[in-house]
Amino acid sequence: MKKLIFSISFILTILLATSVNSYATTNNNNLDAIGNSIKNMVGDAENKVEDGAKNATEKSKEATNAVGDAAGKAGDNIKKGAEDAKNNIQNAAEDMKNGVEYTAERTAAETENASNNLMDSTTWAWIVIGVLVAAIVAIFWYFMVQSRK
Repeated sequence: MKKLIFSISFILTILLATSVNSYATTNNNNLDAIGNSIKNMVGDAENKVEDGAKNATEKSKEATNAVGDAAGKAGDNIKKGAEDAKNNIQNAAEDMKNGVEYTAERTAAETENASNNLMDSTTWAWIVIGVLVAAIVAIFWYFMVQSRK
């Protein structure tokens, strides 16, 4: 029985294999169209990747040029500032040679006519430091008392 089923299956397979048209052996326009569309799709993808890489390269070059231009402008500004400082120093030296005296006013908050003549800023600084130390000691003492309970 097994031989009979095997024989019939074998014969049917041989008949089907010899009678069915194969896409590989016939000149089929559908296969050509499929192949062409795949080639076109791959070519389009290749073009997109190439264009994207070119655009990225161009943008990178533009960014590099922009950074270079900004650095150049910063360098020019620094150079101009240094030249201005040099000129100002030279002018001040010339003025001192020519007898022009330098005068300056004290701009600190303390003056002789301060609102509170009894205490200056140093005194107030020591008062603030003392209050802070007292607050720290009080907090430490409070926590020590709490921890003993």
